[in-house]
Amino acid sequence: AAEATSPTEELMRKVEDAAHDTSPGRGERRRPDGQARRPHARAVCAVREDGVKVIDQYLLSPPGSHFRMLSDEAPARGGAGRAPEAMSYVCAGLAFCYMTQVIRYAQLTKLQLDSCRIVQDLRLRAGDGRPGTAEPPETHLFLDSPEGPEAAGRILEMGQRMCFLHALCATALDVEV
Repeated sequence: AAEATSPTEELMRKVEDAAHDTSPGRGERRRPDGQARRPHARAVCAVREDGVKVIDQYLLSPPGSHFRMLSDEAPARGGAGRAPEAMSYVCAGLAFCYMTQVIRYAQLTKLQLDSCRIVQDLRLRAGDGRPGTAEPPETHLFLDSPEGPEAAGRILEMGQRMCFLHALCATALDVEV
C-alpha cells in the first residue's frame, strides 16, 4: 500500500467546498436545478522536490469542491511508491462519478435501492506507440432492490447516460497542452 511522505500528511483531502455561483455562464442555458449542462473541470499538477506530485482538482461547472491529492509512481516506474499512482485516482474518480449518478437517479425517481456495488475494469495500453490510449471502462453494477429487473435496467442505463466521465471515456478527444 502506498504511504504519504510523512505520517501526518494526507494523501487526499478536500481543500474547500463547492462555490455556489448560480449566475449564467457564457450564455449557456441552465437546468432547473441550476447546474450548467457542460462540465468544466480543471486540474493543476506540480512536482515537489522529493518527486511526489501534488494534484489540485477543481470542478468549476457544475460547482464542485476543490480536492488535493498526492501521487507517486511505483518503484518499477521510477517513483518511490509514497502515494497512489495517478491512474488509481482516475479509476476511483470514474467509479465515484458512476455510483453517484446511479444513486442520484434512484433517488430522483423514488426507486428503492438498498445497496449498490460496482466492479470496474479499465484497460490502458502502454508502449504500443499510441500514448494515452485506453479501452472504454467495463463496469459491472450490482444492485440490491425490490424494484425488479426492468427498474434495474433503467438505473443501469441512466447511470451510464448521466455519468459525464463514462461519456468522456467513450469520446475521441484531441489533447491540447
